[in-house]
Amino acid sequence: MVSQTNTQAISKFSIFISLTALIGACATPGESLAVADVAPTPGPAMWTLADADTTIHLFGSQELLPPDLTWRNGVIDAAIADADTFILEGDSSPEAQAAMQQLVQQLGVYRDGRTLRGVLSDAQDAEIGAVTAQLGAPLPALDQLKPWLASIQIGVLNIVKKGYQSRQGVSAVLVTEAQGGQKTVRYAEETGALIKIISALPEETHVKMLVKAARDINTKPNELDDLNAAWAKGDVDALAELLHGENGAWADEIVYDAMLVQRNERWLKDIQLLLNEHEGVVFYNVGVGHFVGKDSLVNMLEDEGLKAVRR
Repeated sequence: MVSQTNTQAISKFSIFISLTALIGACATPGESLAVADVAPTPGPAMWTLADADTTIHLFGSQELLPPDLTWRNGVIDAAIADADTFILEGDSSPEAQAAMQQLVQQLGVYRDGRTLRGVLSDAQDAEIGAVTAQLGAPLPALDQLKPWLASIQIGVLNIVKKGYQSRQGVSAVLVTEAQGGQKTVRYAEETGALIKIISALPEETHVKMLVKAARDINTKPNELDDLNAAWAKGDVDALAELLHGENGAWADEIVYDAMLVQRNERWLKDIQLLLNEHEGVVFYNVGVGHFVGKDSLVNMLEDEGLKAVRR
């Protein structure tokens, strides 16, 4: 059975500004205005993109944070206060979580007589089983799960063991504040979109995801702490290395392309459409991994002639 905690973690998976006064009124709609470069404010990285009647604040978030980490500053507060529309990566409402739970049961559980251990080699069974035993979940207990879901499940178990909670993440804060201010909340992806992307990958890739997840628990015990520390400082180079470097978060290029590159390409079009059609201020928040590295949204925007300025 897939737990609600697991479903919430899946919705946060992934393998993340102020200047909202009038910046000018001389550009044609959809044409990016030059926003003055300034020294970045200490704190999580943010970028601003604007035209004559639209300002978009791009903010990459972490969703599993320790309770004592302070991530807000005056620039972030101003961006949140000024925004009339919030676009978040995915819906985490109870209704969306219930739909996710149903989809995960449908796509992530074996129903054809196969088992998780049946698709693993003996060596993989032994390696992964040793890790799941450390987490208090012997591998046979996960036998109904397909490898991609088992990879997320052991990640959740490891996160829970370390005491992290998703309710302390950025999205939960933004939803509360947007609803309190009666502002518009939209989502970059429909509920379950990421699950459909992951589940459609080849089984060989799913097994690689599970093997990598198990190895990372043993070889990178401080990974989440390191990510949060780099994120809180706005160290985009460190984040790019931790997430997308040689020893980063991706099991192989297929996963990287499906979960990062293709989604960034879709969100690039969404941002371009906002510049052309929205009048006002948008706070655009997806996972920080989408804003760092060679295939980041920031770089994709620049390739289109749209400069997002670091704040």
